[in-house]
Amino acid sequence: GDLRLKDQSKPPVYLAVFLDSKSRAALAHEYGYAHHKALSDHMTITTEVDSSDLQLVGTSVSIRVTGYYEDDKVQVVRVVPSLDVVRGRTPHVTMSVAEGTPPAQAATLVDKATPVRGPLLSGIIDTFPRSLRQASASASRVASLHLQVDNKR
Repeated sequence: GDLRLKDQSKPPVYLAVFLDSKSRAALAHEYGYAHHKALSDHMTITTEVDSSDLQLVGTSVSIRVTGYYEDDKVQVVRVVPSLDVVRGRTPHVTMSVAEGTPPAQAATLVDKATPVRGPLLSGIIDTFPRSLRQASASASRVASLHLQVDNKR
């Protein structure tokens, strides 16, 4: 599937690698879900998104799972992305959280992860709210849309 930019009126909350369905399934198969609220959809890059970050949108990234941690509130995997883009945090994917537990709590616990040789995941860099959607656009079209957006600012 090719991707196309959606119109964005609000600034992005964060930039992340959003995992593809095969990767989300691989995590579920490998570790199951320990808690009520299953997540496993992204690896946050930064919560302070600037205009230069937007050049990364649409980039494919592979991610190796290198650690696993679970307690009564949080389930998280430590990861190493193929691109060194994560800022100010240990790269991780929050898999699940207990009811009432903020997913961000995983960031404080990921350093307790036990080393594992986990699955290789893949995904695409995008903002949240999402700016890409499935469409019939080529990578060069996505790039040209970004240039148009940057030129209008």
